[in-house]
This record gives sequence, C-alpha cells and structure tokens, in this order.
Amino acid sequence: MLYDSLPDRALAERLDQLDASPFTIQYQTAVIGTGADARIDARALVEAVRTRLAGTRPRWGMLDFESPFTERLASGPDSRECAEAVQTLVEAMRAVRAEFPETRWSYYNAPTVPYWFEGKNWETAPPEVRVRMLDRLYKVYAPIVSELDWVSTSLYPVYDPAKQPVDQGAANIISGRAWRTNAVGLARILAQGKPVIPTISPLWMPGGFAMAGSRVSHERFMTDLVNPLLDAKVDGFALWTGADYFIHTVANGDPASGSAEKGYGASVMRDAVAHDYLDGQAPPNWNDPAIVSMLKARMSETILDAVRAIRAAEARDRAPNTTEPLR
Repeated sequence: MLYDSLPDRALAERLDQLDASPFTIQYQTAVIGTGADARIDARALVEAVRTRLAGTRPRWGMLDFESPFTERLASGPDSRECAEAVQTLVEAMRAVRAEFPETRWSYYNAPTVPYWFEGKNWETAPPEVRVRMLDRLYKVYAPIVSELDWVSTSLYPVYDPAKQPVDQGAANIISGRAWRTNAVGLARILAQGKPVIPTISPLWMPGGFAMAGSRVSHERFMTDLVNPLLDAKVDGFALWTGADYFIHTVANGDPASGSAEKGYGASVMRDAVAHDYLDGQAPPNWNDPAIVSMLKARMSETILDAVRAIRAAEARDRAPNTTEPLR
C-alpha cells in the first residue's frame, strides 16, 4: 500500500500502522526536443532524481513521463516514433535504477491502457477487437516493463454516475470494471511475477465526466476501483492525490510557467474544494492560512480513509468465508 503525499505529517504514524509506505515521484524533466524528436537525457534525469531524493533512499519510486511519449507509444509497435520512445524510456530507467538501486522503480501508467478504442470500450468491443488491442499493447510495453521493479498501470476514476443519466452512469460502472480488469490482466502478463500495483485516486480525475479534484464517495471508491482490482488479484495499490501540489495550486493559482495540466488547473481545483468543504461558496481569499490548514487536514484524512477502506477490503477478501463478503 503506497501513497504519494501527506500534507499533515501528524498522520504519518497512523499510515505506518496500516503498513502504508510513501513513494516518491520524479515528474517529467530532462526532456530534449519536442514531439516526435523528444528524448530523455538520462544523465540529467539522474541528477534531477538525486536532487529530489536529497540523500534519502525511499523504498519505492516512480518516473512519470507522459506527453509526447504516450502519444508516440500509442502509434503502435511497428512505427519509428514508438520504437524511439521505447528506447529512450528504457535507457532512462536503466540509468536511474543503476544509480539508485536501493529504490524499487516503476513508470507511471505503463502499460497505458485506453478506456476507449476503435469507438468501443472494454465492455462493448467485440472479443477480436479486445484481443487485437491487448496484443498491440503487449508488443509496445514488453521491453519497457522488463526494466521495471514493479508495474503500475493508471486506473483513475473519471466517470461519476451521479453526474450522468442513470442508464449511462450504470453502463460506465460496468465498462469501468471491464477496463480495469483487462488492464490488470495485461499488466500481470507483462510483469512476469513482478508486483502489479496500479495507481488509483480517492479524487475524481479529469478526462471523463466528473467534478475533477472532488472526493470520490466511499461507495464509488470501493465498487468502481478497489473491489474490481482486488478481484483481479493486484499486489497492492499506489494511492495518488498530488495533495501538496493541489493545495499549493488552490492557494496560489496556476504556475506562472503555464505548466498546469489540461483540465486540472486552479479554477477546477477550487471548484472542487468549494463543493467538498465550503458549501459551494468560494472564499474571498484562497490563500487564507485557515483555508490552507483546513485543506491539509481534510485531504490527509481523505488519504487515511482510503487506506483504511482498502485494508478492510483486503481483510474481508482474506477471511475464510463460504459466502461472498459484503463490500
């Protein structure tokens, strides 16, 4: 059980008691060139990781490289763009693992399994279409996953049934389960015995139909994320909130560099905070120390609650029962 951040460090001992460990994330850096010509400067990446670790040696680490590499990998195993992206990602991971062998390293969202493909999802696509996509993804990601210590496909919640018509919401619950089940199945094949620890979140994420940044209800968190993944026999969970960055952005606005994630900037985060914690009312000053302190406490409690819920579900799954446990 891993978590990426904890703004209120006073809760760290309680997470320790639940056998939850922090994992460090090195976000995208040391990229030379753009688009199809982009590559990772492995030496510069190693130095960036060294600076981030600041002499510590965490047990778990993740490198997060997304655009343009994700798009290049999606071009398929027979394309030059894909082959070159695979090569630079492999070289970067080898350099980091060689320099920091005490840490177990993974790539964020490798394999990247799309929710939608060929106009279908994992529930509605014909079997031959699903097999074709799984084969394609296997060929792309096999050389990357072979370099990892653990495998973490990203399976965030993005479709909130409460925000959709009843029939569409129900359909997305089913298709979401199919997506997660197939993604974990592929990850397990690629992993060849390495731990499969998908990245999930107790917050709704952008990219679907939900209030991004707002809390996922306990029912949806368990029904849509945790229980399907336990049924798929994952080896653990990597809980991502980006809470420190989230709180900083809410308080101070988007970075001056314009590096805010599309669909997940300050205005979106502030709407979520107002919805979850402030009765829908935006405060006069988002940088008010009282607002920041409240957010640190409440987001840390959200992380703790998620870990508790996962541990309780794991315990139920292990319990010797002849009937299906209540979830």
